[in-house]
Amino acid sequence: MKKRTTGFIYFTTCVIALSGLLFGYNSTVIAGAILFIKIEFSLSPFQEEMIIGILLFGALIGAALGGPLADRFGRRQVLFIIAIIFFLGILASALAPNLSSIAIARGVVGIAIGMVSVVGTLYLAEISPDHLRGKLIGIYMLANMGGVICGYLVELAFDTTGNWRWMLGFPAFIAIPFAAGVWMLPETPRWCICNNRPDQARDALERLRATDNVGGELGRIQAGVSPQAGGWAGLLGNDVRPILVIGLGIGIFQRVTGISIAFFYGPTIFGFAGMESVSLEILAGVGIGVALFIGQFVSMLLVDKVGRRPLLLWGYAGMVAGLVPLGLAFATGGETLLIKWMAVGGVMLLAGAWAAGPASVTFLLIAELFPQHVRGPAMSVTTMAIWSSFMLVTFSFLSIMERLGPALTFWSYAAIAAFAFIAVFFRVPETKGKSLEEISSSLKRQE
Repeated sequence: MKKRTTGFIYFTTCVIALSGLLFGYNSTVIAGAILFIKIEFSLSPFQEEMIIGILLFGALIGAALGGPLADRFGRRQVLFIIAIIFFLGILASALAPNLSSIAIARGVVGIAIGMVSVVGTLYLAEISPDHLRGKLIGIYMLANMGGVICGYLVELAFDTTGNWRWMLGFPAFIAIPFAAGVWMLPETPRWCICNNRPDQARDALERLRATDNVGGELGRIQAGVSPQAGGWAGLLGNDVRPILVIGLGIGIFQRVTGISIAFFYGPTIFGFAGMESVSLEILAGVGIGVALFIGQFVSMLLVDKVGRRPLLLWGYAGMVAGLVPLGLAFATGGETLLIKWMAVGGVMLLAGAWAAGPASVTFLLIAELFPQHVRGPAMSVTTMAIWSSFMLVTFSFLSIMERLGPALTFWSYAAIAAFAFIAVFFRVPETKGKSLEEISSSLKRQE
């Protein structure tokens, strides 16, 4: 079939991208809000960690739920539920009267983030034309990075007043159009076929492709439906286990290769270079957010042209190139202005390379690699691995830094990133331009 690009495809992507904005915003806004919550409620260090960390626990739960619920009730239905959870969690965060209420509300927002990190990319992967799949998921990830920047900008706007309630409550204005937009979208044709709804699948394809000439694509989707057991049990199948190992590997590497340095140590590095500001932490966050956005934008432009593997390899190589001078800067104590700014350049390169490669391509690949009958639970498992790795790094980073010192810590992460480069080179297949069914079939033949 002739390659087609329809306005409805981009409308659909923009609706799902609103969930990416919610994802990115709510993941980062707490960095500024906690400064004022801590003062108002006289938080202990443990309470502060709880308010920050509970979103990660919620995300882990949400990731576990997202895939199975999407298989049971449909991708579109679950996306609408996610929009409602976002709205209620955000509103409860802004109106919370006490510390316990804030913690519960942030946990609810975390559940929505975990669910959408699975179902958002799952939906886009299943409705996208083969030649646009990387770009459309890239738009979703770009919105995620835009949400990060938006979060920091809202923090700056309310920094002088200290109004943390507006910081946390602002994205409620995004959740409403997200819910309304999802209500207008079709279910994915692949889910319809797997649930014996061929007429609904045809209708969805005709809307998405803006043509009634969808018989060929519909036939390929039907041919790709496997008679094998799906659900959690299907993950133990001989044809799925090797793919699951690849998915878990790229998911874990995405978070254990040093990106937390940019988020945790960014303000220190910017201050190290001589920048002084009462809002230094937020200012550093904006700078890092811009680097993330640029990296993701480059990835979106290139992923369907150069492929997934090259972007992953370039991303990990760039991370090594950013981590090595960071370690050098701290090892020498920043004796010269050149070395100080080398540290700033290192952290910006680290963030940009991560966004261009591991951050964007990982979610795309785990949406592409798995066969239809296990795609939902497989994406839940791999996304849980991503969030678990994030939690591990979050709660161990400062302890490792204290034990090894900054320089050795940065160089250790550089070694992990180098190992990830090697693993990707030898184990990760290219999926550019192939249908989801072709990808599953080629992987099965390789096994």
